[in-house]
Amino acid sequence: MDYTLRFRAYPDDDTASEAWRHLDIHRQIRNHAVRDYYRADYNDCPTAYDQHSKLTGWKQEWPVFAEVSGHAAQRTVSQIHKDLQVLKQHRKNGHKTGRLKWQGAGEFRSVAYEHEGFNVNHTTGQVFGMLTLSKIGTVRFRAHRTVPATDDIKRVVLKKERTGEWFVCLTVDVEPTAKPDPAEIDTADCVGIDLGILSYIHTSDDLVVGCLDLGTEYEQYAREQRALDRKEHGSANWEKQRQKVARAKRRIKRKVLDFQHKLSTWLVKEYDVVCIEDLDVMPMLETSQSAKNKQDAAWSQFLALLEYKEGVIELLSHPDDRAPRIVSTLVVGDHDNES
Repeated sequence: MDYTLRFRAYPDDDTASEAWRHLDIHRQIRNHAVRDYYRADYNDCPTAYDQHSKLTGWKQEWPVFAEVSGHAAQRTVSQIHKDLQVLKQHRKNGHKTGRLKWQGAGEFRSVAYEHEGFNVNHTTGQVFGMLTLSKIGTVRFRAHRTVPATDDIKRVVLKKERTGEWFVCLTVDVEPTAKPDPAEIDTADCVGIDLGILSYIHTSDDLVVGCLDLGTEYEQYAREQRALDRKEHGSANWEKQRQKVARAKRRIKRKVLDFQHKLSTWLVKEYDVVCIEDLDVMPMLETSQSAKNKQDAAWSQFLALLEYKEGVIELLSHPDDRAPRIVSTLVVGDHDNES
C-alpha cells in the first residue's frame, strides 16, 4: 500500500526558477503527447510504451524537451494514460466524459520522479532535509516527521501550489493493517454513522457532531475574488491578488481537512467497527439546492481519511435510502492505533 509524506519545500530563487521552467517544459511534453494520442486512428491509439519510444524523436525535433530529465518525461507521459483509464472507467460507470484538455501556461504544476533521478539527504535531528532532483538541483524541505531513506522511496513529486508555495511528496510502500476476525469484535465497540448537512455526523450512540461555520472565511474569499476582478488580467498586481485568492481558498480547505482529521482520528480510536451509508454524491451536487453545503462537507475526503487511518472501510448500499445502523462485520479498524 502506498503511503505519501508531504513536506513544505524552500528552494532558493535560482532552483525555484529552474524548477518552474522544467514544469512548463513538462506541460509542453504532456500537451504534445495528448495531441499525438488523439490524432491516432481510433483503433490504433498509442500506448504509454509507444509514446515513451517516441520521446527520443520528439527531443530531436524539439530540443527543449531534452532539457528535462528523461525519466521524469516518461512519468509525465505515463500520467496521461492513467488519466485516460480513469475517464474510461467513468464512462463504464455511465458518466459522461470528455477528452483530456490542453493545458495552458501555469496550469501544469508538478513533476514526478519514480525509482530513480532523485536523492534524499537528511540527518536525524536536523530541521531541514535536502532533496536532489536530476537536472533541477537541490531543494531544501522542512523535515517535520521522519524522512525515509532514498532506497525506500518509490516516488518523489515536486509541486508548486497556486499560492506560490512549494511542496515535496515522498511515496513509500507500507504493509496494510490486517483486519481482525469479525467474530472477535465486541458489538459494544461498533458504531453506525449517518452523514448529514445540518449536523456533520449522527452516530447510532445518539452522538451528534455539528458542522463547521465557514461564513467568515467565505466572506473573505469573496472580497479577495472581487478585488481580483478589478485588476488587469496578467499584470503584476493581478498575480499578487490571485495569490491572495488562492490563500483564502486554501484556508477554507485546511479548516475542513483539520476538522475531518480530528473527527476521523477520534472515531478510529474510539471504535473497532465504523459503518457508513453509501452515498452517490455527484447526483446530489447536480440536483440539490444545497449543493454548496454538501460540497463543503467533503464526504469522500472524510471517508478516505477513515480508510487510511489503520482501518478498512466497506460501504453499505441501501436501496430504500435509510441510514444504516450497527453492523459488526464492516469497516474494521483498531481503536488502539495512532492516526
